[in-house]
Amino acid sequence: LIKAGSGNVTLRLVGAAGTVVENFGVGSSVTINQNRITIDPTANLEADTVYHLSYPSGAFTNTGGDISYVGTAYTFDTRSLQPGMFIWGNNSYGGLGQNDNQTYGSVSSPIQIPGNWSVMGKQTSSAGECASSAIKTDGTLWLWGSDAESGELGQNNRVRYSSPVQIPGTTWANVCGANNGNMAVKTDGTMWGWGTGGFGMLAQNNETQYSSPVQVGSDTTWTTKISRGKMTSYAIKTDGTLWVWGSNAYGVLGKGTNTPDNVHYSSPVQVPGTTWANVMSSGYSGQQLAMATKTDGTLWMWGGNNFGALGQNNLTERSSPVQIPGTNWSTGQDALATGAQSAYAIKTDGTLWSWGPNVNGQLGHNNQIKYSSPVQVPGTTWSKTIGRVCLKTDNTLWAWGQNQYGVLGNNTGGTYYSSPIQIPGTE
Repeated sequence: LIKAGSGNVTLRLVGAAGTVVENFGVGSSVTINQNRITIDPTANLEADTVYHLSYPSGAFTNTGGDISYVGTAYTFDTRSLQPGMFIWGNNSYGGLGQNDNQTYGSVSSPIQIPGNWSVMGKQTSSAGECASSAIKTDGTLWLWGSDAESGELGQNNRVRYSSPVQIPGTTWANVCGANNGNMAVKTDGTMWGWGTGGFGMLAQNNETQYSSPVQVGSDTTWTTKISRGKMTSYAIKTDGTLWVWGSNAYGVLGKGTNTPDNVHYSSPVQVPGTTWANVMSSGYSGQQLAMATKTDGTLWMWGGNNFGALGQNNLTERSSPVQIPGTNWSTGQDALATGAQSAYAIKTDGTLWSWGPNVNGQLGHNNQIKYSSPVQVPGTTWSKTIGRVCLKTDNTLWAWGQNQYGVLGNNTGGTYYSSPIQIPGTE
């Protein structure tokens, strides 16, 4: 934890020799809250300007008294942000990709990961269980974070990385991960997996771990509509068929049978139907569930239902798809999401709906009431969702629910928010 030392903080224009904008001591415009230093100058900062911030050795120390923060300088600017990827929350295992391999720490407002990124990998598991992933505009795939115990970073080793490392290849199209493993699709329609292979989740007819990508069969008709759950994987082919493999716990294979947890499929098996449009699964501990849309705008769910997450106004488990009322559910790739045993979906009219458990206000309804059928989150301009973080058509980003590790990105305290609050920015 940080504490104040002695010495002034100096804010200058452009660089170390620039004009002094403000010079202040720790305790005036500088405040300390546990492990975070906040500097709030009294002077207004000008737009499109570069600034230089410095302080001498001894200005800040730690509570143990054995470490002195050396004289440090930061250059920053108020120019418009360049296109990039931003991340916030828990930094365990270097999960923020900042080349900081610390075990503990968090960031409660967005920080940028340099590079020209085009696709962010959807991670459907809880913190610390899988790597973060993203694809650049040049088709290269990068991963970072995790404890790498199953080789889920795809580097043919079990090493942890706190900044992005590349997976070989330049034609990657989509990636997702959960439970110490990842799956990805290339532009040529091939599908690949790596990491833990428990329950046959890598579709290699075995349960072997692989620390570098292995191809799923020889098929070249896989689309980018893929999802990896806690113990089951899902993918849609170009002919509209939906395929699943892994554990059938809670009936999440959607084949009409609920076999015991130790019964599974280690190669793809088809879910009935030929008009599937999108699929999303739950990667959290506890009950497993899946949701998918068809091209006719209908929404279907199956699997565990302890908290009403299947949206049927009951708690009955389903081992084959059951329909959620309505025919105007969006079939977009970012229109479905699952949380900790909860579900989220966007309709074509821009409305957002959520249901399931609501202990920390994660459904966004300004209460903590559990709902076993869809209830609308206020607003009619929602465009994309990853659960309790959602984008609107005006490119504003909103978040709600539990705020541990600052995951709501609002630079705010509080344990949770039960209705949407905006993450700063409109881009």
